Amino acid sequence: PEKVRIAGQAIAFSVLGCAVVSLSTFPKNPILIFLLSTTGLAISCMGGIPLRRAYPINMKKGKSWAYSSSGRSSPATGRGTIPHHMPTHKVTAEGFGTFEVEEGTKLVLALERNGVDVSHRCGGNARCTTCRVTFQSEEPPMGETERQCLDEDGVLGEFRLSCQSRVDRDMHVTVLMRASEQGWDPGVEVED
Repeated sequence: PEKVRIAGQAIAFSVLGCAVVSLSTFPKNPILIFLLSTTGLAISCMGGIPLRRAYPINMKKGKSWAYSSSGRSSPATGRGTIPHHMPTHKVTAEGFGTFEVEEGTKLVLALERNGVDVSHRCGGNARCTTCRVTFQSEEPPMGETERQCLDEDGVLGEFRLSCQSRVDRDMHVTVLMRASEQGWDPGVEVED
């Protein structure tokens, strides 16, 4: 019975994934909406992971629906509005104001999504150090990748990399290398 349930879950999740992708492409198709609803119900009835939340995410090119067992969204582009039930923290960017950011978001993405033209030339891989920030508040923990990068460049302790910092508390930062001030585009898109 356990193998049957697991296999059933795998099939149901595959169908659900296809339906979500299709729904984001054709959001007004009632057949896909029905398929998505019945698939979610099938997963719950099989004793699988119940889908707790379904909410719209405002995307740049239209509206899409995200379903999740945790209540968190996973839009393909990573760009969307934070649902009100998610834990958030206040991030203040010197000269840009304060905004609410979902917990766990990379700081570089939080800044960029809220109008700060922070540089990230290497795409958030801790190679270029252009996403530099200083904290006027308590700093989040530093990971080994960030520590090695800053140590190799001889700048450990001078600034932090916003591509390696995740929002886990209220933060107050100053962006040290804005793309507009450097005369370049921000850089390769950063993945969350």
